[in-house]
Amino acid sequence: MNKILTVLNLILIGILVYILIYPQMQARKTVEATVVYQLDVGALPLFVAEKYGFFDSTNVKVESKEALYGIEGIEDVAKGKAQVLVGINWMNALFKMATRPEAYRVLYSASYGADHPYTALLTLRKKRIRKLKQLELKKVGFLRGSRFDFFLKDFLKKEGVDPDKISFVGLLPSEMDSALEKNLVDVLLAPEPYRSLLMDRKGIRVLEDGFLEKRIVTPLPVSLGVTSIVNLNLNKVKVQRVYQALEMALSFIRNYPDSVVQIYRQRFELPDSAVVNLPRFSTYQEIEPARLQKVVEACKEAQILVVDIDPTQLILQPAEIK
Repeated sequence: MNKILTVLNLILIGILVYILIYPQMQARKTVEATVVYQLDVGALPLFVAEKYGFFDSTNVKVESKEALYGIEGIEDVAKGKAQVLVGINWMNALFKMATRPEAYRVLYSASYGADHPYTALLTLRKKRIRKLKQLELKKVGFLRGSRFDFFLKDFLKKEGVDPDKISFVGLLPSEMDSALEKNLVDVLLAPEPYRSLLMDRKGIRVLEDGFLEKRIVTPLPVSLGVTSIVNLNLNKVKVQRVYQALEMALSFIRNYPDSVVQIYRQRFELPDSAVVNLPRFSTYQEIEPARLQKVVEACKEAQILVVDIDPTQLILQPAEIK
């Protein structure tokens, strides 16, 4: 009888020990996650986390996949096929999230202000274009898939320019830095990094720096990192660890901008001499809903959005990720 009690006690002790150490074993276990990214300045936290091993530090093995415009990435995140999407611009994100805003949660946001602009309206000096009114009968280029053409049409119309007399040309990322010189367009709305790259070149005239942010809000939220309620319910540990690594990257970006500039140049294949204009990043707890509301209003006026959306319900809440 004593032997049986001893065995039972040992079994109970074993079970108790297992119960106590199981959470620690799970915490140390490496999980696999998928992060989709668009090649955009807003994806810098991902690139920094990969470069400096922050994902290894949080025990998550990340497979990163590029999505050319980010739209398809939103679908993957909504369905739980990917855990996080980074680098999608706010205009495209709002367009996709507007029908089901309760299904998404924003992890961080990138923005540019008047002292570090995101966009510039550029042309060649030899074109002799100096005023917005002169854009009529001209070709105006924008980054394809950005929806910036909606803003261009809306803002130019408000300035007394007839957008119906302008040919708007969507350009691939690979065409942005040479579109003016190759005469693909007469005027170019250049976001970062193309803005900084082109403004340094001889023969470039800046028609207006900060074109979008002056007309929407400054600082202007331009890009974000996002997950979904599906992931927070079914893949919470994966999202937690990915975000922990991204949060480490956000801190690194703030403290070591010179090192980040090197990563920026490498990822965008910029020359070592290229001047780089880094965005300012905000965690979900630092995002200002009032600024997002300005973006929503501008998107509605430009007919990017046809339904109203409350941006506050998009922002992740601390309890949702703990």
